Amino acid sequence: MVYSCTSDADFAAKTNDKAKIYAIDFFAEWCGPCKVIGPFFSDLSKRYPSLEYLKVDIEKCEQTAMKFGVRAVPTFAFIKGGQTLATIKGGNKEVLEAKVKELANQAGAKPIEGVPEGMADITASIDKSRSECLNEDDDFTWQNIIDENIQGELKSDCDEQLILRAEFNQPVKIHSILISPGADAEQAPKTLRLFANETNPLSFDDAETRPATQEFELEFSELAKPIVLRFVKFQNVNNLTLFFKDNQGDKEVTSLSKLQLIGMPMSATNMSDFKRVAGEAGEAH
Repeated sequence: MVYSCTSDADFAAKTNDKAKIYAIDFFAEWCGPCKVIGPFFSDLSKRYPSLEYLKVDIEKCEQTAMKFGVRAVPTFAFIKGGQTLATIKGGNKEVLEAKVKELANQAGAKPIEGVPEGMADITASIDKSRSECLNEDDDFTWQNIIDENIQGELKSDCDEQLILRAEFNQPVKIHSILISPGADAEQAPKTLRLFANETNPLSFDDAETRPATQEFELEFSELAKPIVLRFVKFQNVNNLTLFFKDNQGDKEVTSLSKLQLIGMPMSATNMSDFKRVAGEAGEAH
């Protein structure tokens, strides 16, 4: 979502969270290039939702434009805690997206206990618009388990099986995954089959019979903790398919309350930009 600022005071109110990274589009109504790049900026807000997006009319927010040294439009600024992280002048879409992608991964990096230093929560790299879950209950969808602002569960519908295909907005390395059970412990996932970089979405028959990149038989005690993958098999991952075959209590419904993917983006050349994760790596299955 992109928020419009109607005044300097409105801008100050909308950027007062020091923990967030803000992407700001400085524009003018009379500016042709601004009108061209505007829809692309809005599209970025949907694909990289870990940033906050603002549009600032330089004629309505003159003091704000002066503060950021805006002398031509379009100009894009990225700020956190009152400090400018980057400024982009002009409407180059590739340059703009590259910076948004870089900062979105920083914003999405969350510390997780129990995995090696250098790894981060990369769940925010999932492109929701291109991802899907088969056999989910319409009232308990997969978005519930990847958004920390939503308190909910993912539940299966017609039987106990679920297939979640997660597409990423850039290639990633996946070190481990964390799955938290829902309210009913017996509905928690048991058999989990993972498939990396499948060209086409898998059917349930495919997921049952095709060789998996890695497979787990999970004990309930392993849930809500990082499950370490064979890291060498999950390099340069563009999409990840998770097949939840059954559950702990042989129930008709499988449910879970949280999914986190832990690793790093392939493009991250300086992981000091991310919040480091402390702890010792567990043993791979």
